[in-house]
Formats: sequence, C-alpha cells, structure tokens
Amino acid sequence: MFTLIGLLTSFLWKGSRDTISILRSMDWRFLSAMFLLIFVDWVLMGYRVFIFAAKMSNRVGFWDCFRANLANTCVAAITPSQSGGWAGQLYILYRSGLPLAGGATITVITFLSTLLFFLFSALVVILFTSFTGAFGLRFAPQLYMGKMALLMRYCFIMFGLVLASFILLSLKPEVVFSILSKLSSFRFVKLNRRIYKFFQSGMTKLERFTSDYKKYTALFIKGEKGTVLLCVFITFILYFNKFVTAYVIARALENQTAFWDVIFVQVLLIFISYFSPTPGASGISEFSATLFMTPLMRQGAASCFTPIWRFSNTYSELFVGGVIIVAQLRRDFRDAKVEFDS
Repeated sequence: MFTLIGLLTSFLWKGSRDTISILRSMDWRFLSAMFLLIFVDWVLMGYRVFIFAAKMSNRVGFWDCFRANLANTCVAAITPSQSGGWAGQLYILYRSGLPLAGGATITVITFLSTLLFFLFSALVVILFTSFTGAFGLRFAPQLYMGKMALLMRYCFIMFGLVLASFILLSLKPEVVFSILSKLSSFRFVKLNRRIYKFFQSGMTKLERFTSDYKKYTALFIKGEKGTVLLCVFITFILYFNKFVTAYVIARALENQTAFWDVIFVQVLLIFISYFSPTPGASGISEFSATLFMTPLMRQGAASCFTPIWRFSNTYSELFVGGVIIVAQLRRDFRDAKVEFDS
C-alpha cells in the first residue's frame, strides 16, 4: 500500500505527458546490463554469507547461503526499517544445517560491515558536497528542505543507534543476556508459574545460545580476521555494484546523466531505505528517489526511474525470496508430516 502511494505520488508530482515516449525511447542495452548487475549483486551477497558459513559447517553450501540472503531481503522488505530480515536468513541457514548461534554471528558481522560502508560513503558525500563546485551541489540543497530534512535526521539517528547496538551485540553479548535475566526476576513473572517456567526455559536456551555465539564471534574476530576483512571488501564491492545498477537504469532513460551525481544520490537513498519506519521503506523510498533524481534527469524521467530502480533492489528480491521461503516451508511441513505418520 505504501509502495503504491509512493509511486502514484511520484507520477502525479513529477510525471509528464512524455512518460510513454520516455519509456519507448529507453536504451535496452542498459536494461540488459541491469539484470546482469542484479545477478552479480545476489551472488556477492550470498558469497559474503558463505565465507563465514564454510568456516562453521561443511553441511552448508553456497546455494544455501544464496537462498538465505534472498530470504533475508524478502523479509526485510516487509518489516519496518528492514528490521526482520535476519529472521529469514537464520531460518534458511538453520534448516540447511548451520547452528542458530552461527547464523546469528554471520548476521551481526555482515550487517556491521554494511554499516561501516554506510559510514564511509556518508563521509565521502559530506566531504564532496562541502566544497563549491563539487559533484553533489546539484541535489544537496534539497536535503535541507522541510520534512525531508527531518527524515534524514531521523535516518542518521537510527543509524547511530543501530551501529552502537550491533557493536555491543558483537563484542558484549552477555550484556543482552543480563538484561533479559533481570526480566525473569520481576515479581509478576514469579507470581505466574507458566510465565516463570517459560522465562526459565528461555533463559537456559539463551544462555547456551550466548555461549555458542561468543565462541563463533571470537573465532572470526580473533582467529579469522582475514575472513572479516574479506567480508568488508565484498560489502564495499556489492554496494558499489548497487549504485552502478542505479546509474545504468538512469542511463537507459537519460543519456546525459552524470555518473557521480547518481552515485551520491544513491548513498542518501540507501540511508533512507534502511532506516525509514515504513516496511522496507515503502512509499518513502519511491518518493525520495523521485525527489533526488529529478534534478539529474529530464522532465518525467525520474518518475520512470523510480519503479525500475525499486524493482532492481527490492521488488525482484521480495518475489524470489518469497518463493524460496515458501518452498522451504513446504519442504519442512512435508518432512514433518512424513515423520509424524511414521
């Protein structure tokens, strides 16, 4: 619903009578390159998970990691601030034979590498847009306009909170355990036997999980630093690949689009996409993409750019990831039925 509202608003606000002619005049060579770059993106994200999974279990192959990543992006696209993606990834990895604590370790480290890229790219944009005549001056003033300024501040605040939380979770997971442990000592928990037993059972499992998680984290932070550095390198490559994908889409619609203008806009849009409150940043991403791309393209082209761009980084992953999750659920239910009947 938010997506439809965002797209409709974009077309009514920035669309033009030339929309149909713009779509007809698209350079299909660039769109073909877009599909290739989408596939490269999926492979890189799957391989980023695989380099960790291979160190933990020989039962988990690249295809399992490839599926897990798409499940991640699918669930992330339907949850606020993309906060639920980890559940889809953990589910596929666990069903593939990876311990739950191992999957959580991969999720935390890969997301930390993503946040590191966000921080680096944001600093680069701020650096370039601080100088007169720099690339970003064509769109930078729009960042300080009304509600868009509030949205950007919100996204940067959320970024800081998420970064601090994941660093704490990576280095001091026992802090989270101690907080949950205190919850089980509350009076209302002890007064209800069922709730108390539930908390005690959960705390026992959480304690075991925390212990395993610390072992896996120590394995990579202390013993497999090369794997972590490789993860950071892959992260930088795959997100730059996403930015290039956006440029390819823009070039398909507009021959005169400047490369670095599009790249800098993508840095801003990726902050919005990850930290906006709506599910998968739906609506907000569509509106923001049209707003920021309009100064870089001819009249009406930005409203055509937005749905194609969202297809490349969200809609396609939502569909394919959904198919993967449903297929895994059907397989699990079938296996459970066979086991029950026997």
